[in-house]
Amino acid sequence: MAVLQAKKLKAALEKAKKVGLIEQPVIIAGCSFVFRSLTPEEYEAIGDETRELEDVAYLHGFQIGHLCRAIVEIDGVDLRDVNLIEIEEEDGKPVKLEKHAWVRDTFLKTWGREAITVAWRKFAELLIKAEEKAKEGIQFDIAEETDEDKLRRLLGEVRELGESIPGELLIRTLGESGLAPKVSQAEVDAAAAKLAEVETEAQPVPQPPIPQEDSSVSDLMRNRTPMNQGSVDLPAPAQSSAPVQVSASQKVPVPEAIRQSATPVQNLSRAAQIASLEGEPPPAPVTSQRPSVEAVELKRPISGGPVPVDRPPVAGVNPRYSPPRRA
Repeated sequence: MAVLQAKKLKAALEKAKKVGLIEQPVIIAGCSFVFRSLTPEEYEAIGDETRELEDVAYLHGFQIGHLCRAIVEIDGVDLRDVNLIEIEEEDGKPVKLEKHAWVRDTFLKTWGREAITVAWRKFAELLIKAEEKAKEGIQFDIAEETDEDKLRRLLGEVRELGESIPGELLIRTLGESGLAPKVSQAEVDAAAAKLAEVETEAQPVPQPPIPQEDSSVSDLMRNRTPMNQGSVDLPAPAQSSAPVQVSASQKVPVPEAIRQSATPVQNLSRAAQIASLEGEPPPAPVTSQRPSVEAVELKRPISGGPVPVDRPPVAGVNPRYSPPRRA
């Protein structure tokens, strides 16, 4: 079994340490700092610290947890290889704190929200640079992102930013970057002429004027009398030798003899009224006593004489009636 001494690999081991960790200096509010990317153990510790937090408290704890571990130098004081920092309490007893806890409680808790936001943005840039540096010199067989995918991603980010940036500022910025399309004056004039032509075609066609109604015709129609109203003068009928048909509604003179004979008809019976109108003597009054059935004698009425119509009906057995014979 071969044994290799570590001291012979010291140079190689030193070079392999802290691969992917980079540093970047930054000045915030006149104070200089040096930020360093974090190790996997530090990310796990941040997750444990913020597991019970919610909403805004989680956001503040998440950002401050990264920053207090990322600061490795404060105004020239090196904290890279420091794990614990000893402080003295009010009673004079020394107390040892972890480096990130000392940075958090001594500095970051006294910063304003704006300063923490700026420091966080700078730390985010550091993480992007660390990823790019880790990929330097490496050729991937399968590309992580094609040029088309990258273009789509960038355009999506620009579209999201466009919702919060004024349109004029966005167009001007794209024009300064050479991304906005450039239009010549000739193209602008041609577009304006085309637009004017379209607007002209879209205008409504003038309608012919409506003829005005003649005032004389209007007055005539307003003052006219309907044909079904008012009196109508009919022409008088021509004189003719033919007998004239007289309707019941017209008044006809009655001869005096008829008038005198018809004067007392109001108090007579219907038969007497008819006889009076025909110029015959009135029939004898009929008594209320009715003859018996045996005294009834059927007589043939005299032709040409008046027919009594007010007598009671004739009762009795028909002499011509022959009852059926029984077998």
